[in-house]
Amino acid sequence: MVEAIPPSSLPRSPSAPERILLVDDVASNLALLASTLEPKGYEILVAQNGEDALRLAAAAQPELILMDVMMPGLDGLGTCQRLKQDPNLADIPVLFITALDDRQSVVRGFAAGGIDYVVKPFHAEEVLERVEHQLRLTRLHRHLAQANAHLSRQMAQLEQANPALADERDKLARTQ
Repeated sequence: MVEAIPPSSLPRSPSAPERILLVDDVASNLALLASTLEPKGYEILVAQNGEDALRLAAAAQPELILMDVMMPGLDGLGTCQRLKQDPNLADIPVLFITALDDRQSVVRGFAAGGIDYVVKPFHAEEVLERVEHQLRLTRLHRHLAQANAHLSRQMAQLEQANPALADERDKLARTQ
């Protein structure tokens, strides 16, 4: 079974594998999810309750969180709500994996901030596809944000340059 990584060992390099935080109070569920995801090259982090998940998410900044809904203490819905209230963690997508399969539970999962909902018992292939889909969306979102920031910087430079260009144009017009 994958052990939780202490926050002090979490620095990242640009080529580091994508991190996925697994949150479940049942060790066998964590082991099954980890054995499904690790062969794909993901770095797996583990928390067995909501409070530990919040601490580990803040320290590790995972790209995705797979979380059970039913846990003692702070449950998955409450944990997700607290993640979404923290501006440093709000953009981390949360995919719920739970035995709760009624419509009301699914709706509550989305209302809490979840991006997807998988019902146990799950199929490994389905979880992998959903994880890969969400990570693709996260990468695209990050790329779009970087492109927007670059365009904003270019726009600011053009706005600063514009008055100078107008002055040069005016000087040229006066000499002709």
